[in-house]
Amino acid sequence: LRVIEDAAQAFGSQWKGQKIGSIGDLVSFSFQANKNLSTVEGGCLVLNNADEAKLAEKFRLQGLTRQGMDGMDVDVLGGKDNLTDVNAVIGLHQLKQLPGFQARRSALARQYFDAIRSEIKSAGLDNLNLELPVENFTDSNWHMFQVVLPLEQLDADRAQVMTELKELGIGTGVHYPAITGFTLYQKLGYQVQATPVAERIGRSILTLPLFPGMADEDIGRIASAFVGILKKHRKN
Repeated sequence: LRVIEDAAQAFGSQWKGQKIGSIGDLVSFSFQANKNLSTVEGGCLVLNNADEAKLAEKFRLQGLTRQGMDGMDVDVLGGKDNLTDVNAVIGLHQLKQLPGFQARRSALARQYFDAIRSEIKSAGLDNLNLELPVENFTDSNWHMFQVVLPLEQLDADRAQVMTELKELGIGTGVHYPAITGFTLYQKLGYQVQATPVAERIGRSILTLPLFPGMADEDIGRIASAFVGILKKHRKN
């Protein structure tokens, strides 16, 4: 059984002591703008088979194989999927800074846990069923900091919470809805009811800001605003 890993958001993370990218037969990473390591757009494939790696190199650039100084040949149908030199240079410089980026993300995540818990306690919301991420500082690359809202305890939906945070200058995101709710998958016969846990999390999950350039005080401001909104909309 061969393993193909979609590791788009996992660069720098690990599982059971092994770095993601060192386990599967074919691993794909994304270097899109909001990733831990960015080339603005693009990504890479990691393969553990030399022949397949050579074939992937052909596929990425029009099936082309260069021969000597001035020769070339095309023996497979390829695309135009190569990373530009400009994007590659950005990535190489980002790679040098990656350990610092990772350490900063981890530090900010720790602050989030402390700040949110402190705000919840101060607001008297100890019985609020807000779900925080798994507190793992060994394996996670802390690409995102996501919470699952206790919508059953609120008189507001996720969109309202996001809107009120936006009005305070705090951007949030949704990563991700359950794919069984997408029209394409439903046309293929999938039903949301078949994945109730994914549906609940997808409907309730909220991504809070997390990037290395954040200041320590940003975490406190976001946590205070976020918990304040939860308190405002807490059902009696």
